[in-house]
Amino acid sequence: MRPASRHSTAPPRTSGNPSGTSAASGARRRRVRCRKCQACLQRECGTCHYCKDMKKFGGPGRMKQSCVLRQCLAPRLPHSVTCALCGEVDQTNDLQDFEKKLMECSVCNEIVHPGCLEMDGEGLLSDELPNYWECPKCYEGQKHMVGTNNDHIFLHSKRKSMDNYESSQHYPAKILRSPLGQSPPSPPLLLLPPSPSSEPPTPPSVPPQAPHASREERAKRRQLTREKENHPTGREQSEADRLRLRAPYLTVTLQRPPKELSSSSIVPKLQAITPNPRQPIHAAFLQHPDEEGQEEDEEEDDEELESENSFFGQKKELLSMQKDIWLSVFRYLSRKELCICMRVCKAWYKWGCDKRLWSKIDVSRCKSLLPQALSGIIKRQPIYLDLSWTNVSKKQLVWLINRLPGLKDLILAGCTWSAVSALSNSSCSLLRTLDLRWTVGIKDTQIRDLLIPSSEKSGHDSRSKLRLLIDLRLSGLDISDVTLRLIIRHCPLLAKLDLSHCPMLSDQSVNLLTAVGSSTRGTLSHIHLAGCKGVTDESLLYLRRATSLSLIDLRGCKQVSRVACEEFISDLSVNTLYCLSDEKLIQRIT
Repeated sequence: MRPASRHSTAPPRTSGNPSGTSAASGARRRRVRCRKCQACLQRECGTCHYCKDMKKFGGPGRMKQSCVLRQCLAPRLPHSVTCALCGEVDQTNDLQDFEKKLMECSVCNEIVHPGCLEMDGEGLLSDELPNYWECPKCYEGQKHMVGTNNDHIFLHSKRKSMDNYESSQHYPAKILRSPLGQSPPSPPLLLLPPSPSSEPPTPPSVPPQAPHASREERAKRRQLTREKENHPTGREQSEADRLRLRAPYLTVTLQRPPKELSSSSIVPKLQAITPNPRQPIHAAFLQHPDEEGQEEDEEEDDEELESENSFFGQKKELLSMQKDIWLSVFRYLSRKELCICMRVCKAWYKWGCDKRLWSKIDVSRCKSLLPQALSGIIKRQPIYLDLSWTNVSKKQLVWLINRLPGLKDLILAGCTWSAVSALSNSSCSLLRTLDLRWTVGIKDTQIRDLLIPSSEKSGHDSRSKLRLLIDLRLSGLDISDVTLRLIIRHCPLLAKLDLSHCPMLSDQSVNLLTAVGSSTRGTLSHIHLAGCKGVTDESLLYLRRATSLSLIDLRGCKQVSRVACEEFISDLSVNTLYCLSDEKLIQRIT
């Protein structure tokens, strides 16, 4: 290769240290994913050490490493890399002009355009990694050092020591390149698979190194030790596969030509490392700088974000299936057991808050409702909420109602009107059950405020917020027939009405509920009049008008006789069977 050049390059290294890192050599640039190989396209395994650390798998997310199975096999140079000579970025695609491609040297780590080099000579190109080669100045320097006397003496001593080693251990390995120089950064020898014409092998040992290893080598050794836990150790996996998973650029070996060829006929040859699993491998060029450029960090963050988005996109259906399975299990747990399970991990906490598991929430008789409790109610979005006999305030109830669009059943028994008044001022959902039993301070005026919308009070025609009520419980309130007229007008779907222990109700009140044209005459199925002092036997005559009654509770009504109840049952048993259970409790037999 004799490329034309425009700029002068760094002077070649001296023969005394051809493989060391000179001052002109740049730090190795961290490569990024190619996004094309099988490792980049596959999904995370979810079981390795790095996956368990990721936040999306419930880990703390401190290691900031990608999955072991997703380590790229052919990492490329980042887009921000420029030529060390001309300062330009990569000017061509993979299939176009080679001289305009940015190439990284495997020895000096210099990134240049081949067309920018000034010297003549041969370079060694690697097909295993993109944009990776041995530049002419490094390759020519190594060829020159191979012929020196020091190298010859070193190779001779290595072969001689192997003769003794071969008697007990048969490793058909062959040294392809001797260490060029004795400087501390010199890489160890690379081993290649055996060939039929191989010479007596050398012992699989590493030459003595300098007492002080570089910080990059120490960091790499720690990384290899950490990653070793996530790789299988069986003989079915070759060392080449392990090296590819650890550092993709280690899968390429540059082989020296056989001895019978002259030094002028050196031909570059590419060969993958596939040694015997018993044979120890000494990988060269383990250089990973601890400090990385800002561009590489930003690109790595983008890749991690893209990986997470891709993961959630591909795993959406699987995660949905897992969630449904766990929800079917959580349904059998009590509230206490479910809260314990929510402490296991973030996924269980999120699934445990699913509204399907919390359709009914009962916080009745709680001494105080803290903001944390209210936030927990909002997060679970219940359909049935029981706040009976609590000291909930109007502000808290307004805050809850405005954030529970799916609320259907609201129990406020034993509360105060100051809190219940939130229903008339807030955008309450269309309730089907409202329990106001024994609420302090509620009379006809307050019921009017609840049933009549504010727009109608101003003269505008509008429907009531409680128009879909099916079950209304007003036990123990000081209400009169005025309230019953409002109920008939604004609650056309009412089926269950509890008027127990209302002292102001009488037989005329029952007459209003069953009169001709009243909506409750055809919809009312359950009516509770227990404890009403003004109700007499005459009310049973009015109740015969109702066509859908299933339960009539007259217990505690002293002016209603048992004989009148039996006559009522006998008159209605012509079409429907009724029974008298307990004391004055009439029920339909289905």
